[in-house]
Amino acid sequence: MPRNPLRLLAAVAATAAIAAVLAACGASGDESPITADALKGTWTGELNGYGMAKADNNVIKEFTISDVVGSAFTGQVRHRPADGDWETPEQIDGIVMSDGTIQFVDSDGTYIGHKTGSNTLEISYLEPSKDDASALVGTVTLQ
Repeated sequence: MPRNPLRLLAAVAATAAIAAVLAACGASGDESPITADALKGTWTGELNGYGMAKADNNVIKEFTISDVVGSAFTGQVRHRPADGDWETPEQIDGIVMSDGTIQFVDSDGTYIGHKTGSNTLEISYLEPSKDDASALVGTVTLQ
């Protein structure tokens, strides 16, 4: 059965138009991966989730990134319950992967994050422990 060249041309044009629209949508906004250098400063926000099987474990976190070498960084984190006092700061050490994924550790847990806006990060915290296990997620903002 012979193919209709006009129908084929219309299908190619429609496919190209859809690809152009999808590319334009993907290019909008601030989607460039964050670098370790861009993390320097103080980030603050509330993380929520479970802590020792209790829901709504609201914890205020404050991350201060002080030194950066390439894709690696170091600094401090301090935290407090939403209705409590600040605890002693802990050292953090981390890396930024080439895709912009942020990974760092404190003395007993692991953080994983990514950029969600020009001055915001979504951060998750996982702490395996028999007496203080936690799984939290939230947004922190550069101060």
